[in-house]
Amino acid sequence: MSDQIQSVNSLAANDQGNIVFFSSLTSRETGLFGIDNGVITKVNDLSGKAKINNLGLIAFQPSPNGAGIFITSGADIKQVIAPGDSLLGSTVADIKFGGLNDAGEIAFVASLTDGTKKIFRADPIRKPHSKHAKIQDQV
Repeated sequence: MSDQIQSVNSLAANDQGNIVFFSSLTSRETGLFGIDNGVITKVNDLSGKAKINNLGLIAFQPSPNGAGIFITSGADIKQVIAPGDSLLGSTVADIKFGGLNDAGEIAFVASLTDGTKKIFRADPIRKPHSKHAKIQDQV
């Protein structure tokens, strides 16, 4: 990438030295960028707040606050939660992204339409183990 970085927001790094950040470049290009082995690549056109874990999973919340929380590990971007989603028998009104750990769990604060405001943890969906794998886990 021949552009110069003009501004950086929400800079995060993992133990492998991978970095994610929202940036504005001198070419006026903006978005979420990553640095892996010294190479800058654009992840998407969004801006906001991002975290990266030691497995390379990136969780981010586009600006403005209140937008949904998303995850990506490359090409696919998946929504975790967003305003309008159901939660605790109510509807999510607002979300503030908190963090991401190496287990893929995401912390966030959600305000619900019933007036509830709580800290939540979104857990990744784990694929069920085969019967054989469960037996091996017990040995």
